[in-house]
Amino acid sequence: MAIARPAVRARLGDRDALVLALPADHRLADEPSLEVLDVAHDGFVMYADTHSAVNDVVVRSCRAAGFTPRRAHEAPDTSVLLALVSAGLGVALVPESVRSMKLDGVVFRDVTGAETIDLALAFHRDAPAAVHSLIRALEDSGILPPDAVTAGSAPESARLATIVEGPL
Repeated sequence: MAIARPAVRARLGDRDALVLALPADHRLADEPSLEVLDVAHDGFVMYADTHSAVNDVVVRSCRAAGFTPRRAHEAPDTSVLLALVSAGLGVALVPESVRSMKLDGVVFRDVTGAETIDLALAFHRDAPAAVHSLIRALEDSGILPPDAVTAGSAPESARLATIVEGPL
């Protein structure tokens, strides 16, 4: 997914595997590792944003496993998505970093056969000094590698999830 504006810079941060978020009482909740195909007949909770990079990766992963996910519910953000899963309204494939959002009633399980998603930071090249200070701090902590700058375009993989976006 190319960034159309040359003034926008993207920094690749990390690559996350997808994991399954399941209701705690789901039939597969006690399985330590699953395949994408294991949830082919379940309803999915997905992001409402039609441009969601996560949704794109989820759909591609499901199609590669031989099915199209049935969208049971949509959520405007991750906290609502997990609340819907907790309520038993569907399952979700989410980036592994979402595991840190603990919610009663949701279990996360490793899944084979799913794509990964690149986590990145997109910002305007003329962003305020605070944004550039944040980027330096992320480099210093090892979260952003110093050589991961891509000016004017996103990573070639077209699997970009923006974690912070400055004024465009």
